[in-house]
Amino acid sequence: MIRAAFWEQTGRIRRFEIAGHAGWADAGEDILCAAVSSAVQLAANTVTDAACLPAAVAVRENTITVSLSDDPSGFADLVFRGLRTHLTQLAEDFPGTIQVETREAVS
Repeated sequence: MIRAAFWEQTGRIRRFEIAGHAGWADAGEDILCAAVSSAVQLAANTVTDAACLPAAVAVRENTITVSLSDDPSGFADLVFRGLRTHLTQLAEDFPGTIQVETREAVS
């Protein structure tokens, strides 16, 4: 299962972490894992490369974490919310493969 966690602080998403595998198909043939990976890379690259916001990106085996300490423009929040919506819709379309949760960030 893919686990997606989003942390909100003062009404904005400041961080997300995506980990795991969907298990929809065999490794290398899992279109759901490919869809999630592509969406996550798009979100991370949009915030860091296109918008040039100072986000920290950590990639470990089967896990990616993207966090942003401050974003006065609110742009990253919009991108992160779009990713959360996309993953939530995929979770509804492919039950038992993706878990999406939102947590309150501790200051």
